[in-house]
Amino acid sequence: MSLLVCILCVALACALMVWTCARPARVVGLASLTRTAVDTLPSGICLGSTNGVPILVNHRMDQLACTLTGHSILDARAFWRELSELGCARLLDGDQMGARALEVVTPDGSVWQFVRCKTMGRPSYLQIQAIDVTGIAQARAETSAANELLREQNARQQLLLQDVEKINLKRETLSARMQAHRGLGECLLITQKAREQVAAGAPVRERDQLLLELVARWQTVLRGLGSVGPTSGEGTSDVAELDGVAALVGCRVVWSGELPTEKVARSLVLSAVREALSNAARHAHATVLRVSCERQDGWTVAHIWDNGQDAQAGGAPSSLTEGAGLADLRAKIEEEGAVLQLDLSRGVSLTMRVPEAR
Repeated sequence: MSLLVCILCVALACALMVWTCARPARVVGLASLTRTAVDTLPSGICLGSTNGVPILVNHRMDQLACTLTGHSILDARAFWRELSELGCARLLDGDQMGARALEVVTPDGSVWQFVRCKTMGRPSYLQIQAIDVTGIAQARAETSAANELLREQNARQQLLLQDVEKINLKRETLSARMQAHRGLGECLLITQKAREQVAAGAPVRERDQLLLELVARWQTVLRGLGSVGPTSGEGTSDVAELDGVAALVGCRVVWSGELPTEKVARSLVLSAVREALSNAARHAHATVLRVSCERQDGWTVAHIWDNGQDAQAGGAPSSLTEGAGLADLRAKIEEEGAVLQLDLSRGVSLTMRVPEAR
């Protein structure tokens, strides 16, 4: 019996020796495979104890540490402080004393995002991970450059629109002046014709009809010329310029309410008034153009109508075709988020809704 116990003890001892000798080899082999796998990762990994002692640093993280700090990681906490103090580092999360995420640009131009955290469980470890975000950073820079270019183009477009407004105003003023001079020339011709008929002894009825036409022509021309002030120059407001153009074509503008103060909204309303003024004088033979403005929930609502022939007759025009001027006005208005509506129930009137907050 004692012999059997001795044999069993020897067998157990031998088994323990074999197991002890074989286990380190298996553990060492698993650790080597794990280390190789971690070193082949494209991202950098550093695992350290809570007091900063490195436990695992893969090949990519060691390369980044040597490139950015000039040495390998000897203390994980010290390494993070050095990263935070680099001039090429940008804070993404946390504050400068307790940064949790950093974006760092390496000397070769690549961009890496470093993230620091503590692992869950016990014991807890300090983990630092580095991810290559070069592609994302380049896309962000390209988007930022494109946005800046777009802002510059929008600014230039606004300046161009302002120049176009001024050019159109000058052109309309010149056209109105030419029309006034042409009317004056016609009055002079009719006056000369009347003098010739009187001298030739024409019938009284023909002379009276010619004189009535002459008086009406002179009244129209004098009404326009008599109220015309300077239409351009230092200190002249946009409303005053419009009033001057209106006087030249013999159509008075009556304003009520307040025009919007925001530049783009004000410019749109005045453009609509100029277009309505041109159509009222040329097609409707109006003498008064009324403009009413009011604010409604962040919008300026402008209503524009005249006392032209259709309005006086109480009816609507038989048809209305938007010409180049009105079509261009509608396109410009809709491009700025405003709305233009035409009302043909009594003459022709325009209603605009222009957003003031931009």
